[in-house]
Amino acid sequence: MLALAAVASLCSALAQDGRAVTFESLLAELTDRRALSEFPRPAYTCKQFSSYDRASNPQPSSYNPERAANAASATFDPFANADAGNFVRLEQRAGRQECVLMDAAGPGAVVRIWSSNPKGMLRVYLDDAETAVIEQPMRELLAGAASIAPPLAEQQARGASFYLPIPYAAHCVITCDDGAGLRYHCEFRTYEAGARVVSLAAGDVERSRAALVAAGERLAHPSIDPRSRAHPFAIVLSDAAGPGAIRSFDFTVGAVEQNDALETPTPHAITELSLDVDPVNLADDPRRERALRSTLLALSFDGVETVRAPLGDFFGSAPGLNPFASFPLEMRADGTLVCRFVMPYRERATLHVEALGDQRLAVRGSIATAPIEWTASTLYFHARWRREAPLRTPPARDWSYVTVEGRGVYVGDMLSVGHPSLAWWGEGDEKIYVDGETFPSHFGTGTDDYYGCGAGDGTLFGAPLHAQTRRDGPRGFGYASLARFRALDAIPFAASLRFDLEVTHDAPEVDEAYAVTTYFYADAAAKAEVAAIEPGMAQGVPKLVYEPFRIPNALEGEKLEVLANSEGLVLGAQTLADTPEGKWSGGEQLFVRGTKPGAFVELALPVPESGRYRVVVYPTRSWDYGKLHFSVDGAPAGAALDTFNAEAEQSIGVPRATLLGEFDLAAPRATLRIEVVGTHERSRPPHFYFGLDCAVLEKVAR
Repeated sequence: MLALAAVASLCSALAQDGRAVTFESLLAELTDRRALSEFPRPAYTCKQFSSYDRASNPQPSSYNPERAANAASATFDPFANADAGNFVRLEQRAGRQECVLMDAAGPGAVVRIWSSNPKGMLRVYLDDAETAVIEQPMRELLAGAASIAPPLAEQQARGASFYLPIPYAAHCVITCDDGAGLRYHCEFRTYEAGARVVSLAAGDVERSRAALVAAGERLAHPSIDPRSRAHPFAIVLSDAAGPGAIRSFDFTVGAVEQNDALETPTPHAITELSLDVDPVNLADDPRRERALRSTLLALSFDGVETVRAPLGDFFGSAPGLNPFASFPLEMRADGTLVCRFVMPYRERATLHVEALGDQRLAVRGSIATAPIEWTASTLYFHARWRREAPLRTPPARDWSYVTVEGRGVYVGDMLSVGHPSLAWWGEGDEKIYVDGETFPSHFGTGTDDYYGCGAGDGTLFGAPLHAQTRRDGPRGFGYASLARFRALDAIPFAASLRFDLEVTHDAPEVDEAYAVTTYFYADAAAKAEVAAIEPGMAQGVPKLVYEPFRIPNALEGEKLEVLANSEGLVLGAQTLADTPEGKWSGGEQLFVRGTKPGAFVELALPVPESGRYRVVVYPTRSWDYGKLHFSVDGAPAGAALDTFNAEAEQSIGVPRATLLGEFDLAAPRATLRIEVVGTHERSRPPHFYFGLDCAVLEKVAR
């Protein structure tokens, strides 16, 4: 690890003093946290190609010829949402048609590729060469199943992210031979004129395999600078001032024989801040959520406060303590919070903790520091928190993450969403404007896409450079927390940066809660809007409890005991929640994956007392469902029922009450048998699936 740190520092220095940018120097920079705290040399811009809806804004992009050509005739909608299947152009290469996803002049480097549905063959052409330097199936390449292993390429929550740097001296074109419905992002650097960049050549990846493996190891297992010195501390926020009082601790760390501040005779940087939040006081979730949101952390460097945010939000997830590990930030189940962003200062650093409300909280931990060289490019670390609640939507709007005036580098953000509706909130696109741009140089395809997920997948994960740490569900309901951290895709700005996120969904008006923490480096003179953090804003997290629609007296299909089923049949609960067309009882159904006629399942229907009952079932209809035959205790129940959704072949249909008949049933249970007997001529493969929302037994009077 020591050798790797030395190589990283050397390669970063070589790139900054005018030497060539190479594949290996970029690999080293990928894991060099210190490099983020310097305005880059050679200077570069970072921009993005994506499949965003070209009707989203009337201003043509300066780097998208297709958009400029079509701007005059297009019909524009500021929040157009057809964010798939759009690319730069179609072209013929080697007798085949290819979709151009990116076309950029160099010198530059591709620094990140993402897709939620990678498909076809991905090809990367450099410097106008006829032969691609990379030619691999897109899904395998981006998801880590090909030559580039995780974490440099991996799939998380149905989003595939690819971090392998691809440098080019003059020109880069990326294509795919199947662009229909493709959702993608390609982020790239363009270096200043005169910068020397060595293009990736065939064989470079294998020749640099050792450096590649080392970079992946360092991303997955981050460590602090071995030269760092640790300074332990302890804070207790007392409630002696009385309930509701604001108590402030201007805590500073003792170092270099100083007891009132972290002071040094030469420039240093904080390389790791580790806090241990008292787990005794946070034993239950409501108290934990409240404590992490109502305890504020502030950091000042050389007399200027640049960090102010709630404790949990600053460390990368909110609300609550949601364990995850990433390259710069980490939350552990035992209450330990870790930050590894490098924070330079010339002479003095101060840590300040403030409690809002009447909750006592103990905080212990350490700060690790290391000496650095202060240059004209060195920047201060900033973290800004903004919350708006209630945030009434619709209508759709662009919600501001942050606006910064001055010179700096944007390195990441964490979003917390509280959404009291089942309507999906994740369609909002990011729009990032740099140095006065009138059209954003980063225009995304959805909120979960920006954070490296896809298709609304709620799977929790913590990867080195992105994370999804909380999703209450189902669908978009409840609280969600997502984070993204930038390395090679950091965004430098010479004069200004503005980050907006679309807030949009299809539900009737609801009051949402949005909170964001943004991380960036900037000069001392830079100005960033600072939202006032008042006691009422930081205290507490309102509960959002999902109460699904229920059919009276429903015997939920997903909860019925399975008595028997055909060989190889796959059964399970499927969340189906509310839709514009209707609702499902309990928000779930029993989903059965039949593969051929004759597939069956037998379910136990609880019978409270023996007698005569009307048996009603609620089967679901969909595009790949089959024809079903029902029986109750061995007695046939009517003709076959076709559950193909002929009314809307692209969607799942609302279950309809279907009377099977009247039957004499004996307590304590009856047997409901469902068997596939065929399929509709338009049913899509595999043709024989089916689903049962619920059943209802209605007692018949004698």
